[in-house]
Amino acid sequence: MSSPRKFLRGSFLIALIAVALLPSASFGQIPYGLGLSCNNGMLIGSYAAQMGIDVVNAINNVNATSGKAAADAGFGSSTGIASSLTLSGKLLGLSRFLFDGNGNIVGATSSTPSATIPTGLANTSSTNAILVPAGSYTVNQDCTASITLTQGTSSLTFNGVVAAGGNEVIIQETDTSNPGVVGTLTHGPNFCGTDYNNPQSFAFSYDGITAGAAATSSAAATPATLYSNIGILTLDGNGNFTITYWENKGGTITRNGTSAAPLYGTYSISNTNCTVSLTYTGTKGPAFSTLATAGGLGAFVVSPATTMPLIGTFVNVGRAVTSTYGIVNQ
Repeated sequence: MSSPRKFLRGSFLIALIAVALLPSASFGQIPYGLGLSCNNGMLIGSYAAQMGIDVVNAINNVNATSGKAAADAGFGSSTGIASSLTLSGKLLGLSRFLFDGNGNIVGATSSTPSATIPTGLANTSSTNAILVPAGSYTVNQDCTASITLTQGTSSLTFNGVVAAGGNEVIIQETDTSNPGVVGTLTHGPNFCGTDYNNPQSFAFSYDGITAGAAATSSAAATPATLYSNIGILTLDGNGNFTITYWENKGGTITRNGTSAAPLYGTYSISNTNCTVSLTYTGTKGPAFSTLATAGGLGAFVVSPATTMPLIGTFVNVGRAVTSTYGIVNQ
């Protein structure tokens, strides 16, 4: 009969061998893609797109090159590219496309497109748009995705990760025009307007740089400085808005509009292309031009006179969701 000590020693050795034979996943490494089950059908309906053009423009500014060209860096967005097939028309840094759930992306062209290169809505006032193929996408089981977008004779390509059950897609451009720029596709309604019939308020923020200048024979160098805004935009549901915000220019912060005397004006929402526009009465503030998504207002691009184009986010004050996309020209 073996002694208790020998028995324990033998059991310990057996346990060590068993542990050594265990797969590495038993020590905290889980199988890749555990619990993920995505497919093309998760992306269906209208998606508003916003890309990180503020980063592109900041790099251009630091490198002393023009940042204006990067304003069109986006997911088929355009302020001057006639071949853009975005459903939202002429918008800086923003776009809107339909995903059909079967791997196809749909855009729009004017009622009289070119025989070779369709003329997108970005540079036309046409209201009789024709829906046309605009690209393709593939969603993998692990929720990664690849996207190709047609723009004239060229193609834009993107990596993607599907999130929030298909309500959001995080994307990264992979072609040579703006490689590495990231952005977001946010699901929205196919037609807009009805979600704004009740009073709603939206918090917003954006920041960037005010361009510096090199030293000259008669003046010292001017350093680049931080530019930023935060504020609240309120829509009354009847076409009127108020806005108040804090503006930082190089360390000096001022408030524009107060709760007692905010800036104000009227707004409009296009039912067909989901653009949101503000028209100020009297003193002007940030001129938001925005794409609506489900739930209200959401992310935007800003192009104030003191900086290169920036991006930011609208957050519905009364809801636990972020809801729109847009551009600001200040």
